[in-house]
Amino acid sequence: MTKKYLLIPLLAATMLNGCANFMPILGSTRGWSDSSEIIIIKDINVSGLRIRVTQPKNNVECVSGTHHTIEIDGPINKDTSFALEKIYKELPECVNKNNRSVVKSVYMNSYGGTLDDGYAIGNLFRKYGASTKISEGQVCASSCAVAFLGGAYRSVNFDGKLLFHAPYIKSEYGRLACVDKKSAAAEKLKSYYIYNLGNSGERLFDRTMDYCSQSDGWTIDKGAAKLFGITNN
Repeated sequence: MTKKYLLIPLLAATMLNGCANFMPILGSTRGWSDSSEIIIIKDINVSGLRIRVTQPKNNVECVSGTHHTIEIDGPINKDTSFALEKIYKELPECVNKNNRSVVKSVYMNSYGGTLDDGYAIGNLFRKYGASTKISEGQVCASSCAVAFLGGAYRSVNFDGKLLFHAPYIKSEYGRLACVDKKSAAAEKLKSYYIYNLGNSGERLFDRTMDYCSQSDGWTIDKGAAKLFGITNN
């Protein structure tokens, strides 16, 4: 039986507030000030994870194609990377007046999921050159944070947070067994961090492995994310 390393901390949801014409980004208190100018292309729910795709009604940025924004809110699961790849393949590429492709922004709010699914989503983001974003009120934790690192452009804004902790196996009695720092699973995580972040990945790995918890972790805001080389945008 294949072991699954779980990354699911227990974090509080964020309350959303807004006016009549305001459409918040999923899991955020920020959003589109005039919802009448936004078209919802997809709004799906897969095992508790909601994925919404929007585009501006007036597509002035693109000479050809359309600029889309993807929003993720909820637990990451084994359907997530499959669903996201299908969405990416279906959306036309936006090419601007300088004949350059405009990357798709992906807003992320999630408590986590399994580590392998975090890798799969991160690799998908890297493949398509996504711009991963954490906005006001959003928390991207555990396997969500792992997936976030795959973005070619990564940003944390306002009071958004990233949370990292060591992979663990949860027994049938509810006990946690975090992986050893020198185990194959830990080495894979370290290699993934370094691949996406360069030398900054080693520091992140050390801090990640300092936390063996289902509900706690190394939590950083936009300033710390920039300081430690985790964001680049």
